[in-house]
Amino acid sequence: MTPEYSNALELIDQNSFYVNHRNHGTVYQNKSHDLPNLQYLYKSYYREYVFPTPGIKGAGMQRFVIGRFGEVYYTPDHYKSFYRLR
Repeated sequence: MTPEYSNALELIDQNSFYVNHRNHGTVYQNKSHDLPNLQYLYKSYYREYVFPTPGIKGAGMQRFVIGRFGEVYYTPDHYKSFYRLR
């Protein structure tokens, strides 16, 4: 994991990372089933967090999606692709 991701995840854990964005910390529905389908365990299994895109005003397209048990996915293109970080 790159240092910038690691730092962002630490800030998310502290609830102090770009929290003014309307989607920061909200439930990620996983409607396309791009991630493992674990919503049957908990309705709010995944949460999404904004990761600002350098050079773009506002939130940009980058997001982290974090599972209830600590799985971390990164999407650089607003949910078109996902990369598991841990």
